[in-house]
Amino acid sequence: MRKLVHIVCFVLLIGSTALAEEPLTINPFWLNIGLGGSPHHINLNTSYNKSLDNLSYQISFNFSKEYFLRIDAITTGNIGLGISDYKSWYISSVYLGPSLSYGEARNNLDRYVNFWGGGIALNAQMYFMPLNKLFPGVGLGIEFFYNFNIMQTEDVNYRHVYSFRLSVCLTDLHDKL
Repeated sequence: MRKLVHIVCFVLLIGSTALAEEPLTINPFWLNIGLGGSPHHINLNTSYNKSLDNLSYQISFNFSKEYFLRIDAITTGNIGLGISDYKSWYISSVYLGPSLSYGEARNNLDRYVNFWGGGIALNAQMYFMPLNKLFPGVGLGIEFFYNFNIMQTEDVNYRHVYSFRLSVCLTDLHDKL
């Protein structure tokens, strides 16, 4: 399934580059809110993204909870640098950067312990704005998020979280009417 998603995103990105017109906004920004998960986690995300001439950056906050009824949870803040490509009807970007996490987890003695740690996060985004004439600056998209952290607790030494998310983005990237 993951390979299929990657192939579809790649084909759409390559195929749409030659067809899309250039946007009127230079160095756009976008805000997004996403909800998704993996087999063991639900994940909520919000981020601010800014595209510069040759580089993009992201400031992101993620909350992941293991299952619905357990206490295990992790909150992550990360700053990422990356690349982005955009036209008037789509945005694609990939970010990599440091992360700082805090949360609670069940340890080997079946007790809950608080943890904090630092690590690295990867975030890939793809947004489409099919109705940009009707709703300028509103996009729908998919994201992949991966976070690996080294933890400081008595017995939890690392934790990783990944998720696929559906997201909504608001951007200043649109045709001016």
